[in-house]
Amino acid sequence: MFRCPVFILLAVTPLLSPAQTVSSPSNASAAPARQAPTEHLTLRAAVDKALLNNLNIAVSRLTTENVGETIEIAKSEFDFTLTAGSEWQRKMPAGIEDYSVTRPGADTWENSLGIAKKFASGGTLSVGTGIGTSWLNNSPAFSPDNEIYFSIEGRQPLLAGAGSTVNLAPIVQARQNFEKSKLDLRRTVLDLLRDTEIAYRRLSAMHALLDLRESSLKSAEQILKQAKKMRELGAAIRLDELQAEADIAAQRVAIINAKQSISDAEDDLRFILSGMNRVELPEIGVAALPERAPPAPPAFANWIFDVRAFDINAHIRRIEIEQAQLDVLVAENADSPSLDLIAGASAYGRDERLGKAYAGAFERPGYGLNAGVRLTVPLGFRESEARLRQANRAREQARLRAGIAQQQTMFDARTAWRALNTARDRLAATRAAVALKRESYKGQEAKYGAGEATMSDVLVAKSALDEAELENLQALLDCLVADAHVHRLDGAILGKLGFSWESVDTRAGTEPNAGFRTKSEK
Repeated sequence: MFRCPVFILLAVTPLLSPAQTVSSPSNASAAPARQAPTEHLTLRAAVDKALLNNLNIAVSRLTTENVGETIEIAKSEFDFTLTAGSEWQRKMPAGIEDYSVTRPGADTWENSLGIAKKFASGGTLSVGTGIGTSWLNNSPAFSPDNEIYFSIEGRQPLLAGAGSTVNLAPIVQARQNFEKSKLDLRRTVLDLLRDTEIAYRRLSAMHALLDLRESSLKSAEQILKQAKKMRELGAAIRLDELQAEADIAAQRVAIINAKQSISDAEDDLRFILSGMNRVELPEIGVAALPERAPPAPPAFANWIFDVRAFDINAHIRRIEIEQAQLDVLVAENADSPSLDLIAGASAYGRDERLGKAYAGAFERPGYGLNAGVRLTVPLGFRESEARLRQANRAREQARLRAGIAQQQTMFDARTAWRALNTARDRLAATRAAVALKRESYKGQEAKYGAGEATMSDVLVAKSALDEAELENLQALLDCLVADAHVHRLDGAILGKLGFSWESVDTRAGTEPNAGFRTKSEK
């Protein structure tokens, strides 16, 4: 019996398709089952399809676009604000029993319109106008008294809330969050490219595994024929045939397992391509594994500089440190008294007729002036000081997280670099072992034909050859997987698969699978 490679055991629920049915003497005469259609994909086509259709990427893209809207939300703080109002009031003096006859007091109708604007300095400027109309109840004709005013007022913080650094902080942080979100999307895309390449290579390896199993079955059948012929000549016994038949049965079981592994690998790739929504799924045709091993990576001391320069996590952590530093500046500003400078002026016009009241505001205006300061001091500054301490700790946390990210990058880089070099060395060794054990198997087969070896010797040599071929296939797959991890870390996976940041940014997640949309959305 042969040792199964580790990747064969990593199986999900298999797809039971007609292509997986193994022929046997009992069903050899049955009508052939209808073959499922095959969708042929190159590696580039699979990666391109994943980039466009993957649902996780589509979710990340929408998240990034939503974060981008927060910039406009933060900018809206400095938009012009229009305020309009209309209010009616009636004031009646107390102590009158029958006010319906005497009608003391007054009715007032106030209308106002104003525009305000906040500036980066923290100050605000308000310009307004209004009309106030009063009906004096003690007048026989209830003559209206119209008053029109025009006003302007400015307010400027001098301590807390003053300065562009503090007031523009929400916009700066919104832009930083947007940049972080775009970097996070790129990081997700890079992981998707790597995972798609690995899933594609594993599916190719499963097809290669099936080829090995079928080739081993043919060899087992040839051995059985040879054993039968030797027995007819009286040079072999029934035990030799039984051993050869047992080997054939074992190879058929291995073929069943290999076909299940193909179905599992197809599902892994379909899941990445977001193509699991259909009930009947076509088989996926993939290119064979490359025969040549991936090139060796550069020396680690040189390669790690490329990894660090490309490291998206490091860029995100640097932005977080900048945000934390800005939070400290805002908290330090808030830990001050609120001192506002206020100044304003207004002009009034008044008359029974509205037109004359309006003209009076310019020709014979009344006026008003105001100026002053307003001081607000929270006794103890407990809240602002606590928030400042929190901001300082958050800044230190951001710096520590940057250090953790740098260590993680170094750890991942060493692991991937070492895995690729080890896999290359192991591949060279397994290829040499395959060549030697194939010669050994051929030698034992020839000796058996000459009566110089037993069937057990032949099957042991065949088992050793099968195991060496499986180890060689596993080593080649390990090489390709490690190569994908290495190129993910230094960013070379983009050019390797034929992409650029421009194509990734414009296409990632733009065509999510329509099969997951509701009927109302369609």
